[in-house]
Amino acid sequence: MEELRAFASSVPDFRRLDKGNFRHSLNDIIMLMILGRMAGCI
Repeated sequence: MEELRAFASSVPDFRRLDKGNFRHSLNDIIMLMILGRMAGCI
């Protein structure tokens, strides 16, 4: 699990943060995608 967190935090975030459209961190989004896929979600 720690390796997944390290991978998620190593991905650079290229979103425009100055537009006020930033609700969730990229780390959280990537972790949700990985864990959802591991659980069998499509």
